[in-house]
Amino acid sequence: MRLHRWVVAAWSLALSLLSASVCALPDGLMLTHGDVREEQGTLVAQDEGGVLEHEGGMVLRLEPGAVVRSFGRTELWLAQGGKQAVYLLQLETGHAELSVRGNVEGALPAVVRTKHKLVGVVLDGTVGVDVRFASAMLALDGRVLVGGRAGWEPLSRGRIVTRAGSDKQKSSRAVASAPRFQSLRRVWSGVRGPVHVGGFEWSAIPRARGYELLLTDRFTGKLVHRVNPLRTRLDWRALELVPGSYELSVRGFDEFGFPGEWSHPEAMAVIGFIPDDETYRDESGVIRVGSQRTAKFSNTEGLEVTYGSAGPWVSAPPVLFFRQTSRTVVRFRYPGADGIVAVPVEHQQVQATIEIGPQRAVWPRDAVQVTVRLSDAVGGQAASMLHPKIDVTLGVEALDLEWTRNANVLQATIPARSGPGPWVIRVNVLHPSGKQLDRNLLEIVSDSRRQRRRIARGVEAPARIAHNDSAR
Repeated sequence: MRLHRWVVAAWSLALSLLSASVCALPDGLMLTHGDVREEQGTLVAQDEGGVLEHEGGMVLRLEPGAVVRSFGRTELWLAQGGKQAVYLLQLETGHAELSVRGNVEGALPAVVRTKHKLVGVVLDGTVGVDVRFASAMLALDGRVLVGGRAGWEPLSRGRIVTRAGSDKQKSSRAVASAPRFQSLRRVWSGVRGPVHVGGFEWSAIPRARGYELLLTDRFTGKLVHRVNPLRTRLDWRALELVPGSYELSVRGFDEFGFPGEWSHPEAMAVIGFIPDDETYRDESGVIRVGSQRTAKFSNTEGLEVTYGSAGPWVSAPPVLFFRQTSRTVVRFRYPGADGIVAVPVEHQQVQATIEIGPQRAVWPRDAVQVTVRLSDAVGGQAASMLHPKIDVTLGVEALDLEWTRNANVLQATIPARSGPGPWVIRVNVLHPSGKQLDRNLLEIVSDSRRQRRRIARGVEAPARIAHNDSAR
């Protein structure tokens, strides 16, 4: 048993050492994510890329295929007063981000150079580096220097320096400008549930090799979707969204893979429907309003609404009121925008049918079952969230029954009683608003010896009255 446990522990230790989560590398570097392997004195990022960290506060993020050479700790003349200890790296090819956390005790500046003689120093911040047909560096944040033996100069946040093999001097420019949306539908209907959105288009920017789309919650800022790489269009029905208020932004990536400026966030709404005891959506997608003639929609902040096709556009209120009893189409839009969401609304026409049986019930022989069937005017089932009020009386006694529901059929059983009889059961079904949907009654006779003889001779039939008259 002890040997078995020792073998299991040994295998677990071996697997943990082989995992890419924490892997020892030369020069005090540690692999904390991904897969980076040492090949002939260089570090090569595999298919998932990797993140290398150093106890001196340096973090190096490598994209798949990036090749870097580490020279470890050395000294470099950064300013007047002498040399300074730094950590030296050379990116041979690929794309990387180099960060230095200056608040870490014993933090060292990190120097990264390329084969095109472009050199950058990260004192406290982050720089992006790309080496392909040319070398480029982008100051993402913090304090970054570029230069060489002739001197050092700060690289401002959002500035890019480039240099190719034939260039005698480096050049500088800003990051790519923000694209502009050219086709953007901003209002979508989520009345039936989650909806697929897309078909957005934006302008192309010079030298862009791809774009990224960002969708966030408008009020919390929480990330909902990040889509890349893209061309200048998001495919139709590419994203699934639940009802909510969102913001949409897009940015481009230049020829070096550096991100450009984000576009101005555009508001986008997926309108939802909020049901209540009187108002529901039927199977055909029509909103059925009850006696209050109101319906509530979500995520309509900042939208305009109109009733019908020719009505004026007004600011959408939290609750909509419908005067007409005929079908109305309510439309939503952002002010001045082309995209419109149309939702059909009609007054609720719930119907109820009551069945009481058996029709020739005799007590105490037969238990009586009461069945209530709900439907709507279009022949479908009434909404499952609609809970009618059902009053059942035996004579003047109100009965408290235990109802079971299967879809839109409600059933309850009245146990048989003994006594001289007769008895009258009355059932009344009411809408939650108080409107009567249906009523019915059944008279039950007693199984007395006299009545049995009269029924057997055909002189008397079991007394019964059953009708379905909602007008009474």
